[in-house]
This record gives sequence, structure tokens and C-alpha cells, in this order.
Amino acid sequence: MSGKYQKVAGAGIILLVLAAGLGAVMYLGGSDSYSGTLRTFESYGELESFVSRGVGQAGGNRIYWSEFSRSYGNFPTNVVVENLGAKSEGSQDFSGTNVQVEGVDEADTVKTDGLYIYKVVNYRGGGWYYRGESGNGGDNFVAIISADNGTMDVVSSINISYNIAGIFINGDRLGIICNVWGNMTFVKDGEKNEYAGPETALYVYNISDRAEPVEAYNYTVSGSYSSSRMIGDWVYLVSNQYVYWVDENGTVPLPVVAENGEGHCIPADEIQYMDVPQPSYSYTIISAVNMTDGESDEKAFMLGESSTMYVSHSGIYLTTTNRWNIWIRGGNIPGQKTSIYKFGIDGGSITHIATGDVTGFVLSQFSMDEHNGYFRIATTKEREWWRGNGSESSNNVYVLDSGMNIVGKLEGMAKGERIYSVRFMGDKLYLVTFKQVDPLFVIDLSEPSSPKELGNLKVTGASQYLHPYDEGHVIGVGFEATEGGSRTGLKVSLFNVSNFTNPEEMSKYVINGSWSESSWDHHAFLFSKSRNLLVIPVETWGGSYGEEFSGAYVFNITLENGIAYSARIGHGPTGQKNETQYYYYGNAGEIYRKYISIAPGSYIDISLNCSADKEWVMDGWYDKYVIKLEDSSLSVNGGNRTYHYLFRTVGEGNTYIEMDLMGISGGQIKKYGEFRLEISSYEPYWLYQNYRITRSLYIGDILYTLSNMMVKSNGIEDMGEIDVLDFGTDQ
Repeated sequence: MSGKYQKVAGAGIILLVLAAGLGAVMYLGGSDSYSGTLRTFESYGELESFVSRGVGQAGGNRIYWSEFSRSYGNFPTNVVVENLGAKSEGSQDFSGTNVQVEGVDEADTVKTDGLYIYKVVNYRGGGWYYRGESGNGGDNFVAIISADNGTMDVVSSINISYNIAGIFINGDRLGIICNVWGNMTFVKDGEKNEYAGPETALYVYNISDRAEPVEAYNYTVSGSYSSSRMIGDWVYLVSNQYVYWVDENGTVPLPVVAENGEGHCIPADEIQYMDVPQPSYSYTIISAVNMTDGESDEKAFMLGESSTMYVSHSGIYLTTTNRWNIWIRGGNIPGQKTSIYKFGIDGGSITHIATGDVTGFVLSQFSMDEHNGYFRIATTKEREWWRGNGSESSNNVYVLDSGMNIVGKLEGMAKGERIYSVRFMGDKLYLVTFKQVDPLFVIDLSEPSSPKELGNLKVTGASQYLHPYDEGHVIGVGFEATEGGSRTGLKVSLFNVSNFTNPEEMSKYVINGSWSESSWDHHAFLFSKSRNLLVIPVETWGGSYGEEFSGAYVFNITLENGIAYSARIGHGPTGQKNETQYYYYGNAGEIYRKYISIAPGSYIDISLNCSADKEWVMDGWYDKYVIKLEDSSLSVNGGNRTYHYLFRTVGEGNTYIEMDLMGISGGQIKKYGEFRLEISSYEPYWLYQNYRITRSLYIGDILYTLSNMMVKSNGIEDMGEIDVLDFGTDQ
């Protein structure tokens, strides 16, 4: 293949580079010996040689980034702070982000400190704007909203030029994490070079005066944003940067860091690498940034692409898998493996401690846990298609010590099924698998060397997210299904696991034809045991399932009464600007036909002219549930007539408007022309997405539901609506 970008071939398998990211260096085979240990490069030359050696042994060709490289600008500097007011101090009970480990905060699109709500608004198409600014992709912002017993006001907003991945609040500090595409500068033998690539950026603002946030500092690191956590004053960022050649000389970019615009490379002799072949080479960069004073440090590792992260108070665990790495050595195909890298964290200190391997793949961060010095992990080993029908999926639980050595395991569970949800609670593990019915397993981990199954429960459907209610009860959110395994809708369950050998589903609530984002995004799940409150987003498909719905369901949940429906809340535009479609048609004897797509609430304004000896006649039926005739008139000016019709779209559907130009010729009625509009009236997809509820929180006795463009407040006791903020219209 000619040209600069090429594919890599090896072991009789050709894999397009794009499958692992544009231009990623991939390794598919070879016979060189590898130590399998974590080493540190001694020089930039050794780094280049290591990367080149992997590809060279695959029998493939080098991959270059240059064909794909394009610049989208440097780290954004056009941050605009808009001042809109102030708020008096006060405090009350409020909910926080639903996190896996208490005291280890996770970035999200909304935060509250009980006084204010801090909300991310990412622009999403359709021409929506905030405070009159055009929607050009640079209108993403964080709004600081006062929340006074349900009454809301935007006191300030911080505009950001790039997509906002999440935010942190730490006292009077607001951290904003952004995905950036910029120009990264790296150094080879003292020579500066530049190429375009993804970056992860953190802005930190002093918000001691909420009405006038002031940028305190910013931090940028090369690579795509993967995940983050905040412990105390320290934010830990993880980014992944693919390893590329940028020219035919084998030049490999180094990771780049910039603090307040002052950039530097992480030198090769500070980069650690796992001396094993990988399906793709990439840097994993772990950064520690202090929210208070801006102190920062970072470490770079060349690993397989890190995928899932679990963080305790003292450690970061990153996993890599060989899911796509099926190379053949000596006639053997390696088993499915997940590698776990353990890093110790202590303030700004980041240290690699140990690496361990287990069989199978993890589902999510909830598949991992640290407890009493041990690391526990649940995996699914998938069916190995290359082994024929004799292979089937199974599930495993492993316990590893502080050195990441396996000290206990329980393998081969639920053959033919895979894990759908996991929750570690102290010495117990609750694990859900599914194929046709949902087995909820209770696993005892009190003796690390010998995990054992205590009991299980089989019910229809499956829980995709498990959340503790108390020590003896667990809430599950997922889907209901028939006995044959066909999904029928959303199911919320309350399990009694106090009798470990005989768990039971003590209550359930099913919404047919529905699903919930909280099934896979735990930040969308709001639960308060003290308030008996459970709130989750719900989407209903409509059709044969009945009314289509998008919003949130509110439940009252107790051990006495189980899961009881309380209310549901929806979002929608409150002040959508009307789009007027205007049509003028003269006296020509012709046929005019046009198809239009128009959002509900918009107007269709039609003016039709003709001579005094003719008239326009509405011919045909139109669906009054889709459009409504608001006004019509006829004016005569000398020898001309003007017919005016004003329609408004009032619902969703398809219909048409037809007007015929009629007259009399030779004593016979004759049609001289036709005006016809075919109309499709539906909420645009971008509008639906902008007003789809994804988060909820409470402050005192007020429940707040949040979509990208709206915040709505309701009283928890009666669910009465109090106030609405709509960022899709002028405030």
C-alpha cells in the first residue's frame, strides 16, 4: 500500500488501524523474549526502538499520524464569565453525587453544595442558544444557580469553548474537565515538534464570590480523557494517548503537560512501560492536581490501552485486556486475560505498586473493590468461538493480595451466561448474571482464600445496577423479561438478602416498554433511605406500550411497603421560539408542491393571490391533531384577491394542506392551479436529547430534576412544581 498511512498485518490476520484508533501502533506477533515486568526507558532512543521492534516483528508497516492530523486550536483561552447576581449564605440537607466509594468523589455534569447548583450545559445542535449567543459549538458553559427553597436564579455562568466532561466542587473551588483537540508540542533530542491530538484540560476557578468566578489556574495533559476522581483537595486525572509515528524517521511523540499555558514533555527516561507485546501501544498518564493551590504532578506509563478504573482512598487500579489480541505463538492461543495495574496515591505522589492478571473481562468499575487490604474482582470469560461449540461463557471471582497475587478464587459460575451487575458490600458480593432468567448470587468473601457461593435467586429479567438499601437489602434497576429471556421493559426491584442462603425479591415495579439511564450510569440514580426517596430517569417507547414518555419517575421505597409509585416529572421547552414558514403564491396557472419538516409549536403562514374572477379553495382533509387553522382572511384590492391562512403545528405526525385555484370557463368549473404542502411535524432528535432528564438531586425538601437544557424544582412532599429554568430560551 502506498502513502503514509498504512495497515499492520501479522499472524495471517489483517486489522485496520482504525479499529484501535487512528494510526495506533499495533503488535500482532513475534518471537522476541519479553520480561513481562514494568521497566523504565533509559532514553528516547530506547522508547523508539521498543515501539519499532513490536511492529517490525509483526511483519507489518509503520503507521503515521500525519495523514489524519489537523488542528482545532490550542487549549481554549476564551473563557467568559457572566455575572448575573448574588446569593445570601445558608445550608441544609442535600444529596451528593452517587459514587462507588464514600469520600472518593466522581466528576459529573451537576454538583450541589446545598446552597447552589453547579450545572454543565453542553450545546447540542438545533440552533439553541443561551442568552442570545448563537449555537456554534462554543456555547458550552457551567451555570451557578442559586437554589432558595426551590426558587432558582442563575447568578453567573462560565463559558467554555470545548465539550465539558464533568465538574468537581471543593469548597470555594470549581474544577471543570474538558475534552480538547489541540496542538501538542514534544521534544526529540532538543528539537521541538508539533502535531494535533486530543488533550484533557482542567480549569480551576475561585468561586468564593459565586457571582464573579475567577480562574485560578489551568492544567492540560495530552491524551483523551478517560476518568477522574477527587480525594480531599486532590483531583486525579487519567488520560490515554495513542503512540504514533509522525514521520518516516520513526519519531514518536512524548506525553505533554501544560500548566497555565507553560508546556513541557514528560521525558522518555521517566516513562515506565510493560515489557510485553500489546494489542496497541498507548500512554496512560495519571495526573494529580491540587484544587487549592494548583500544585501538580504526573506519571506516564506505556501500557495496553487502559479501560476501566477503580479508585480507593489510597490506590488507583487500572485494567487492560487482550480482548482483541489473538496472536498465535507455538500453536497456542492465549486465554482471555485482564491485567490490573495498582498505583499508590498520596496527595501528589503517584507510584506503581504491583501488577496482577485474572481470567476474563470486567463489566464496569463496580466489578472491582478494595477491602481490608485485599483487592476483589469479578469477571466474565466469554465463549471462545475458535474452540468450537465446546466453549461457553462463565463467570469468576478473584481475591488478590496487596502485591496483586491471587490468593482466592471462585471460577466457572453460571455457565452460558454473563455478568450484568456487581456490588461488593463488605464481606459479601452480590452478582447478577443473565441469559433467560436473572440469577442473583450471594458470594461470601469473609475468608479471602476461599470465596464461596452462599445462595442464589432466579427471577425473570436482570438487574443492571445494584445499590445498597441497607446491610440486608439491595435495590436493583434493570429490565423485565419473559421466561424465554425477551425483554419487556424496565424493572426496579428490592431484594432481601438478609438470609444469605435464601435471597428473595420482596418487591418490584415494572414499566412496560421502558428503560432507564440509571441501569448503566449510576450518577443518574438518586436514593435517600432517610427520605424513602428513589428517583430514576425513565424513557418509554410508546406505540403498543401506550403513551410515549421521557422524564423521571419518583418512588417511595420502604421495607414495609416496598416500591411504590409517587409521581413522574417531564421536561420540555417553555419558551421555544416559533419558526414561521411563509409561503406566497401568485396567479400563475401551475402546480406548487413542497415537503416541509417543522417542529410542533411553529407557524405556517400562507398568502395566495388570484384575479377577481378566480378563488382559492381549500381542497382535501388535514389532520387537526397535527396542525390547527389559527386565522384566515380575504382581502380584495381592485381586480386582485389575497387569501391569507395562518396555521400552527400543535402535535406530532404527518398531514398536508392543499389549496386549489378554481374559476369558471365556458360555463364549467375549472382548476387553474394547485398549492400543496406535505407536512411532517415531529420534535427534532436534538430537542428530545436536550430535554431528556438524566440527573436529579435534592436540597432540603425540594427535588430538582435536570436535563441538558432545563432544571425543574418540585416539592418532595406533594411533588408540586415550584420553578423552572430553561436554558434553551433567553433567561
